[in-house]
Amino acid sequence: MFRLILGVVLAIAITTTFDATGLTNYSAMPLIPLFIVFARLDRLTRQELGLRIARPANYGLALAHPILVMSALGALAFFAGAIDLSHFQIGKVVANVALLSAVTFVLAIITEEGFFRGWLWGAARKLGISPLGTLGLTTAAFVAWHISFVALSGEFHFGAADVPLFFLNATLIGLVWGLLRLGSGSIIVSSAAHGLWNGLTYVLFGVGSGVGALGIHNVSLFGPEVGLLSVALNAGFAAILFWTVRDQMQGSVAASQPKTEGFTEDAPYHAHIYFLSNAREAAAALRAEFDRDTRILFVGQMTEGKAGPHPIPQFEIHFLQQSLNAVLAKIGASGHRALVHPLTDDDMADHTSLATWIGDPIDLDLSTLDPPGKNQGVPRFGKTDF
Repeated sequence: MFRLILGVVLAIAITTTFDATGLTNYSAMPLIPLFIVFARLDRLTRQELGLRIARPANYGLALAHPILVMSALGALAFFAGAIDLSHFQIGKVVANVALLSAVTFVLAIITEEGFFRGWLWGAARKLGISPLGTLGLTTAAFVAWHISFVALSGEFHFGAADVPLFFLNATLIGLVWGLLRLGSGSIIVSSAAHGLWNGLTYVLFGVGSGVGALGIHNVSLFGPEVGLLSVALNAGFAAILFWTVRDQMQGSVAASQPKTEGFTEDAPYHAHIYFLSNAREAAAALRAEFDRDTRILFVGQMTEGKAGPHPIPQFEIHFLQQSLNAVLAKIGASGHRALVHPLTDDDMADHTSLATWIGDPIDLDLSTLDPPGKNQGVPRFGKTDF
């Protein structure tokens, strides 16, 4: 926990210095070395950092947020007669939006998204902080990091009345990007949302209390980051995302619901509990608990590295479907990441479509699995691991 606090304090202190000395345009750059150093100190994997490709639907949801919010604000401003297009140049606007969105997307992966929803998120989850707690922690740190941008930046002006709305919107936007990270397991997804948000906001609406290409002066009402209407729009989108990831929010339960349809109470199950070197002692304690539990038919050895399809250290337990809920609850309460699956004649399906994840999923080496109809795990159930 000390390292989490130290990292956030350093990020805020260094950025505050940049903002106070007229270097606001470069204030995110110190997050790059901080991201790299703290990620290495905590020995976070690429998966834990969120450096993974997500499903296309996740990117669609990420891009939908800025598009829907900006479209709604633009439409409302248009019907209110608040838009002035006398200086609007479509070619220039499109080019600027595309350029700023692309640059922000790339930089966000190694600066704001990499630091807050990459390292800080991964480190918090590794410490056993729940997804909801991690979402709150990273959002609070993200908002606090922006204080000097509002208070000390000489280049970007914020009207006094716009400051509270900026921080309210920053909180909601931070929640949206955090929920995207939670739902997809990827900071590339949240970076895509971040990139398009900055591109559309700064070009069309302006920064702070400034005026963008749409010529909207009443930013206190129509501004995406300092406007009252955007509070409602961002809150609505955050609520939708919260609903979509509500199962993952619980932290102590599986990220996906266990698939029990068609399985009898005596159907065989495996659970693979993953751990890294700094959590080995806690994993050993959990293994000892399972070893004393009469409902567990077999407890495997703690591996030192890759074993079968599992790329990181783990141990496996064998049990029957009637004990599934108790096993899920115990693993969830421990804070460990785990894969739980039934044992059928389809090894691939067991580890994919029939699998239940507790915590963020990891990429398995599926090439090691048995072909359908030849699952070697069935005859060794209750007897041995690998």
